[in-house]
Amino acid sequence: MVFSSPEREILLVIEDLRKSLGDLINIKGLVDEEVAQVSRNLDAVMNEYHKLVKEKEYQNKGRE
Repeated sequence: MVFSSPEREILLVIEDLRKSLGDLINIKGLVDEEVAQVSRNLDAVMNEYHKLVKEKEYQNKGRE
């Protein structure tokens, strides 16, 4: 699959949030509000990425 610029940008954000989340978990543990917030942010960005991919798949099906 070829990624467009918005998809690439979101993938970079996801990668950064995953690293931040892992670092925070190592420092603060799993039961910390900052860890929970970063996890929620990561979930939201991953949902946005999934939505973009699904929209692209739908658009590509219309062209077939």
